[in-house]
Amino acid sequence: MGKAQSVSISNYVTHSSASYPRIELHYQHFGQSWDKAPVILVNHSLTGDSNVAGPTGWWQELIGPGQTIDTNQFAVLAFNIPGNGFAQQIFDQPEDFHTGDIARLFKQGLDLLGIKQLYALIGGSIGGGIAWEMAALYPDLTQRLIPIAADWKASDWIIANTFFQKKILANSSDPLRDARIHAMLCYRNPESLESRFNRTYNEERSCFNVESWLQYHGDKLEQRFALKAYKMVNHLLGTIDITREQQDFTTIVSNISADIHLIAIDSDLFFTPQQDQKTYALIKPFKENIFFHEIASLHGHDAFLIEHEKVKTLLQTIFKHPISQKTMKVALERINNDYLFEVSNDHGHRVFLDNKTKTEGSVKGISPMELLLMGLAGCSSIDVVAILQKQKINPTSLKMEVEGHRPEGVIPRLFHEIQVNVYLEGNFSPEKALRAVALSFEKYCSVSKTLEHTANITHTVYLNGKKL
Repeated sequence: MGKAQSVSISNYVTHSSASYPRIELHYQHFGQSWDKAPVILVNHSLTGDSNVAGPTGWWQELIGPGQTIDTNQFAVLAFNIPGNGFAQQIFDQPEDFHTGDIARLFKQGLDLLGIKQLYALIGGSIGGGIAWEMAALYPDLTQRLIPIAADWKASDWIIANTFFQKKILANSSDPLRDARIHAMLCYRNPESLESRFNRTYNEERSCFNVESWLQYHGDKLEQRFALKAYKMVNHLLGTIDITREQQDFTTIVSNISADIHLIAIDSDLFFTPQQDQKTYALIKPFKENIFFHEIASLHGHDAFLIEHEKVKTLLQTIFKHPISQKTMKVALERINNDYLFEVSNDHGHRVFLDNKTKTEGSVKGISPMELLLMGLAGCSSIDVVAILQKQKINPTSLKMEVEGHRPEGVIPRLFHEIQVNVYLEGNFSPEKALRAVALSFEKYCSVSKTLEHTANITHTVYLNGKKL
């Protein structure tokens, strides 16, 4: 079993502006060293934890030496959802957090461990929702995104059930047992219960066997879970939403570079296969590297914890599938005897490039480094408009000025400082203007994220002529 360890995250401020001076992020590591082998991050389900492998691991049938997730080949990492009771960690205010906060904490944990990219990001149920949140926030984090029995948002059905769970937890005299009994009816389905119990009666207990089974699961959770921990994870389940920042779903998912493999369970009454099918249909028109898989099972939502052979087969297929790459292609042609070049894309749109530093003749085109700055302005402008339009805001004017600074006397002369001035006009708040621009540069703009490896990019926002 991987030894339980932790990293400390200091001064974390949640999306709701709650401040936590220190959060211990507990994790377990199995298999190879993460600096020498591909890394797979496994996000646990609602009442699971980081113990994913070994004799007591909840996914021991899939993770281990020679298994599908082979610890002889991979470094396997699993974080605990903060506040889930692992190592007695409890938070008194679950409402301070949503799953986006958990995704950010997990990413900070990876950063502290020095892990820059994942071979695969896998999660079941709420763990799959957190995986979606991580991919949305950090589009280049993983090569493969594999949410199982999960979706990118909590549906009305999920929200309704978490609401009912909160009522049970608040009003029942036996809250954990009663909440678990209700939850088990969401995790299985009528056919699963009928095939197992078939109305058989337990004479010793003087009840139907299905009732005894439900009571057993209630007792089991009561023994191993704290009430506040259950309130925390139940609250989080209803908060899954990669579009909570009012971002455009298409823009968010378009930026995710990973192959996305949706794994649904045909009998799941909780995260229904219909939701995954809708997600697939939404994404496929603009993202080729999304795939839909379905597990046939009687067992409902919990099938990903029961149908080990079927999950193994799917994951083996996914891991063997070559990673898709989005290819951009441009063509360049020299069009005079000097430094003038014509560059075109697949759609026939053209740009002229020239050597800005030449001493003879006129400059008839853009320099390649100027083109980089233009790309930064264009990329971020598209993001800003998309972000504002998602909030039903259409700025009446958007202009940008970009200044790049390069050192003299060195080769190559990389940009080391880039300052962007953004000029917006329209009837909307300064907060929304600042937020849209910040999200573009810090999260969505691929050009910005490419250039930030060598240049410090800063921006100033003006709204209706006033500096913000």
